[in-house]
Amino acid sequence: MSNKSKNFLEEALDENTPTERLREISRKGNKAIRNAIARNPNTPPDILVEYFYEFPTHVLRNPALELIILENPDFFNELVSNNPFVFNDELPLFFVEWASRHPKESIRESVASSNQTPRHLLADLAADKNDDVRHKVAENQKTPSHSLTKLATDKNKNIRISVAENSCTSPESLEKLAEDEDSDIRRKVAANENTPINTLETLARDKSGMVRLAAVENSCLSSETSENIIKGLIEVDINIIRQIKLPLVFFDWAINHPDKNIRIVVAKNPHTPQNLLTKLVDDKIAEIRLTAAKNPNISKSALKILIEDENDAIAFVAALQLRQKLDDYYFDDDEENPF
Repeated sequence: MSNKSKNFLEEALDENTPTERLREISRKGNKAIRNAIARNPNTPPDILVEYFYEFPTHVLRNPALELIILENPDFFNELVSNNPFVFNDELPLFFVEWASRHPKESIRESVASSNQTPRHLLADLAADKNDDVRHKVAENQKTPSHSLTKLATDKNKNIRISVAENSCTSPESLEKLAEDEDSDIRRKVAANENTPINTLETLARDKSGMVRLAAVENSCLSSETSENIIKGLIEVDINIIRQIKLPLVFFDWAINHPDKNIRIVVAKNPHTPQNLLTKLVDDKIAEIRLTAAKNPNISKSALKILIEDENDAIAFVAALQLRQKLDDYYFDDDEENPF
């Protein structure tokens, strides 16, 4: 720091520095100087408003704040106007409390959506008359469980959906939401990992296909229930696991199935993940390895194994596929490709 900057910093830190001098050096100083000015009780209010974007906590802890508020009761509103995203920062409690009771819904929404907001204020905002404010509370991962329990019965559908999605919602509340007449809400409950197993089992048999799908994709659902569902799908049409992008648990079940016909079908599915196709490279059935080699989603590393296959046809197809993938790589028109 130059001698000039050091002198400016000393002046900025000095509580006896006149207001106009602070205004003057505020236009010349670096971050350290601006920081000091934000804390100086002689700093003009308009400069504090300007600095609120960069140093909100220091401005709010300025020793002259009470006097400024007495002279200008609208000062907090001026601060927020210059930094509407300030509630994402850790702020003094008195300021957050003021904002949580603000007549403007947009400011209460900002407080309700912040993970810095104390839990007791989120609990208060859970009873807000405005739907959008309560919605933000329902989305907030810091909202107390007892507040989410109350919001689970809210008349607003979107609020109940957010409660069903929230990872802090209690299993008891999720059980009740699982009985909601709206399928969108039941679907969110089915996807929540806090949902009790017995409730997931029920949702896996829901009248809505989207709810059943969400339950199946939930890692907490029992493998027995998942297997029963996929068996039912195969009984209807085995092409379902040949063509459709299925939940990962279905693919995993199919590639390990003792029935070679099921493994062949999943080896043909273009949506089968690469890591699962790689497992089929070592299958004892040549037809399965050949089908995997022809799958457009198979990885280059898996093909490099198959080009050494003892079956000439498999090795040949794998070589063709590998060459095509390498050609696509080297001659791709993508600007990010270094070749």
